[in-house]
Amino acid sequence: MRATGSARQCSLSEAVNYSESYYWEERYNSEREELGARGAVFEWYCSLEEIWSLLESYCGGRGFAQSIDRCLVLGCGSSRLPEELHEKGMANVLAIDRSKTVVSFLSAKPAKAGLQYA
Repeated sequence: MRATGSARQCSLSEAVNYSESYYWEERYNSEREELGARGAVFEWYCSLEEIWSLLESYCGGRGFAQSIDRCLVLGCGSSRLPEELHEKGMANVLAIDRSKTVVSFLSAKPAKAGLQYA
């Protein structure tokens, strides 16, 4: 890494490549080693509670979750978002991630009808 003025620049070799599977496998494996079997929960932007009223206003008002037949969460990572959507009343939630490690961890949780990880 080299400093230029007050801004910091990264070389290509130092940049994190979120598009690579190996990055996610290493990340989730190290989190499990550090934090144990329960692992870590990581929310990229905010919790569902923080955006729930916004979702209600754009998706049909109060009770909209029960009217949604299926919900797909792409790149779920270790987020609680799929569980929270299911708890809010969405009957069928499918959460997908490219990391076999995180999918394996999430799939090992107690089963809930209508909540799947792949």
